[in-house]
Amino acid sequence: MGIEQCREKFQSLINKTHNCWLWMGNRDPVTGYGRIVFDRKMYLAHRMAMLLEGESIDGLMVCHKCDNPACVNPAHLFIGTSKDNLVDMATKGRGGSSKLTPLQVAALRVDLQTMSVQQVARKYGLDLSHTYKIKRRQVWVGV
Repeated sequence: MGIEQCREKFQSLINKTHNCWLWMGNRDPVTGYGRIVFDRKMYLAHRMAMLLEGESIDGLMVCHKCDNPACVNPAHLFIGTSKDNLVDMATKGRGGSSKLTPLQVAALRVDLQTMSVQQVARKYGLDLSHTYKIKRRQVWVGV
């Protein structure tokens, strides 16, 4: 699929409200973020929105000003580092606390011995990428 076909497919899966552009395609059941496949690779819809705007997002995050995971309106998105995202979260009063306690992380790792990463992510209300990072000990290293 070429970029123009991707753009057409992308546009066909958006419900443009007076404010947010809501992703109507496939969405992660845990996080609510939209997903789209392009060139056999899965992208988060808000990241694809910025790619289609011609933005370079390599190694960066695409963050929501509106805090709506289903929104793909480029006017509601900004590109930043992980630190920029954390500052944005803290400014909005969403940062500063983890979803998990160290005890839950230890239990999660036990669950990973008998359950799939997808099942564990659903059980703990996490997105897949964060669950994989816990599994690989890229986060929660000391637990």
